[in-house]
Amino acid sequence: MTEIELAFEKLGSGPPLICLHGLYGAGRNWRQIARALSSDFGIYLPDARNHGKSPWTEAISYPLMAKDLFNFMQRQGLEKPILLGHSMGGKTVMQFAFDYPQEAAGLIIVDVAARAYESEFHGHLLQSLLRLNLQTLSSRQEAEFLLESAVPDRGVRQFLLSSLQREDTNWRWKMNLSGLLKDLPKIMGAVPLPVHALSKEIPVLVMAGALSSYIQASDQLDFQQRFETFESIQIPGSGHWLHVEQPKLFLSELKIFLKRWFM
Repeated sequence: MTEIELAFEKLGSGPPLICLHGLYGAGRNWRQIARALSSDFGIYLPDARNHGKSPWTEAISYPLMAKDLFNFMQRQGLEKPILLGHSMGGKTVMQFAFDYPQEAAGLIIVDVAARAYESEFHGHLLQSLLRLNLQTLSSRQEAEFLLESAVPDRGVRQFLLSSLQREDTNWRWKMNLSGLLKDLPKIMGAVPLPVHALSKEIPVLVMAGALSSYIQASDQLDFQQRFETFESIQIPGSGHWLHVEQPKLFLSELKIFLKRWFM
């Protein structure tokens, strides 16, 4: 397996906290939260493979992303960091706990369960983005107009188009659309259940959006099988993007957890 070097940003100093973004995102998605925590923690914001400024690869899966994270920690000299992940990043955190159960100080899983999710919606999104002709595209506004019928939610369109970058006179995506589409079943797939639950000595926080359907009541049993002990909270008034939709509430609950265990 070829080792890749993840692009990343670093803010602050102190105990290491690594924040992992979701599908279509980048480490920059965590900047607002990272700035608010940077006086107490050394915060690392890596871009996952096939996202942001990190290398594009033929394959993407949770075992590969967990290995990327482990290699990143070794390269940066990080021992037992706190791991925080949203959506795809949250599944990466759970895979990491499965593969490297003694290598994290704590886990924060944001609005995702370990089970498989329906991939049809994301397949539709990726195909819509791939159909955009970047050679004839004149502006980001034109791209948004062309995507309007396929992606009616304006917030989703703008989030996707934040990864469309202009270099000189050419447009390019900062994510590997074809690679993501090829391995979408793996990205939307389940993280395997470990033989032994993660030790209660490693604190775990599961954060869900009260308006999101990503974590169901039935997922609690799976979390109980994965972690000897964990806390579970809901953020009122928030959908899937907790740290964007309700940043103050998200940060408040996150700080309570971090202060209890790491400050």
